[in-house]
Amino acid sequence: MVRVASLAASLMLLISLGICQTDDPNATKNDQSVMITDGMGREVEVPLHPDRIVCVNAAAAEVIYALDGADRIVAVTSACTMPPAMLEREVLGRSALSLEAEPIIALKPDLVIEGVPPLKEDVRKQLDEAGIPVLQYWALHADKILPMIEDFGAILGREGRSQELCDFIKGYYDLARDRMKDLQPESRPRVYYMIMSQISWTCGEGSDMGKSIEEAGGLNIAASLYGMVPEVDPEWIIVQNPDVMVYHHIRQSESGADISPSLQVLKERRDFIISQPGFDEIKAVKEGKIYIIDTGIVTGPRQIVGFLHFAKWFHPQLFGDIDPEAVHKEMLSRFYDVKEHGCWAYPLN
Repeated sequence: MVRVASLAASLMLLISLGICQTDDPNATKNDQSVMITDGMGREVEVPLHPDRIVCVNAAAAEVIYALDGADRIVAVTSACTMPPAMLEREVLGRSALSLEAEPIIALKPDLVIEGVPPLKEDVRKQLDEAGIPVLQYWALHADKILPMIEDFGAILGREGRSQELCDFIKGYYDLARDRMKDLQPESRPRVYYMIMSQISWTCGEGSDMGKSIEEAGGLNIAASLYGMVPEVDPEWIIVQNPDVMVYHHIRQSESGADISPSLQVLKERRDFIISQPGFDEIKAVKEGKIYIIDTGIVTGPRQIVGFLHFAKWFHPQLFGDIDPEAVHKEMLSRFYDVKEHGCWAYPLN
């Protein structure tokens, strides 16, 4: 058994096992398996071309769909709403933390995919005892998203499609970083990021979101705070006086019916932030640099869209020719067969 560390390595593995590479999502399942190092650094033996996948990780569900493997997903959580075809799958619960082992085992999955928060410890133990492999991924930054896409390309036998998706993401990611490589500290706006729909929760020391802010040309004002999601007082935000404020919006639907957020909801969230006591003293509020972004484009494969919004919000002079909304539309059409775009960020300029 060998560890798949790249697309090239996975291709060599398939050749050495005598498996014909068809890049066909309906390829026949065989008794071969592969060792995958998941997003948490755990090595897991996974069957190639699994027929039955329980996916309780919204980002992973998006990737599997983009790699033409949606027919292999038999159950999800209600957080898996994109693309809309995911709404047709059996829903096991609202999140991984709400699930029990018995309903999962009853589905006889070849593979279970979790995210953060993960499955409960006792559930994970029962799945292990039942011999069901579990992969876990935390997909908030390109350095974790791209390997996840490569892993699923190898597992599903869709290396070509996986490479296409990775190239799409990496192309825009590298373009943006290249344009900002010579930015001086004084030209980087000081950014306060409100995470998980909470004004007082932000991204602290070592967080992936903080890393994305820095790479998009901002300075995360909470970078030195202990913990990945520290809580701060509103007074602290006012004293810090950020140049830009970004609010990470999470939809609360139980049914999954709101596939994309409405413009009205995003406007209301922005108005709510601006109305907080004392916030009228903050530079970002005075200059109208308060932005709302939906969770769907700051996690998973579409994180590249959120990253481009960050870059354009922080440095509009460098990205006048880049339209994150157009990039999103192309991605949805090309990889998800989705034509209706919706509203994912506000305001756009």
